[in-house]
Amino acid sequence: MTALWIILGIFAFLFLLLLCPITLTAGYETQLEAKLRFLFFSYRLAPKKEKKPPKKGKAKKQEEGSPAVQESKLKQLIKERGFAGFLRLMKELAQLLTEAVKDFLRHANVKELELRLTAAGEDAADTAVKYGYACSVVYPVVSMITALSGCKNYKVSVIPGFREKESSVFCYIKIRFGPIFLVASGFKALHKYFKLVLNQKKVETLKMEQTIAD
Repeated sequence: MTALWIILGIFAFLFLLLLCPITLTAGYETQLEAKLRFLFFSYRLAPKKEKKPPKKGKAKKQEEGSPAVQESKLKQLIKERGFAGFLRLMKELAQLLTEAVKDFLRHANVKELELRLTAAGEDAADTAVKYGYACSVVYPVVSMITALSGCKNYKVSVIPGFREKESSVFCYIKIRFGPIFLVASGFKALHKYFKLVLNQKKVETLKMEQTIAD
């Protein structure tokens, strides 16, 4: 009986931890700076500390994750599914990611959001084009974030940099969310991902059976 109470106490403690909010602050001007804070603990996500040079024994492991290996895997994926199938998979994955982000924002609380973007081009005409494109991207995205998260403290400005030599961006966000909602959103996204993979495998199996039958 004592062991049962201990187990229940542990689960209750973990549940209380999941209810405590996590605060993420991130900013970008010349480089990305991001930090997570949970209770009395904080962890710097970016910029990362400089890593020591890898040992000789670890060289092979790094080669497996090199861009050349990743590119060959991408080509293999296109070869297996066909270009149209590959694009269809990418589209479905993008929709899945968008749904996961929206679901996360519904349960998050964006405390502060500031974005300043200066669009500069080679000449006045190019600057005007880049300014129009920046407005068409920035304002809808910010509107979606503020509407889903209920953020009221935000400042957004897109400026045409006719006198500037290059474009510049300043961004700062402070967002608070509960771990329990993050875990729930993660499981929901994983469930949809595995469902997507299974559907893709069923389609490939049907195609193989049709090819054999023909």
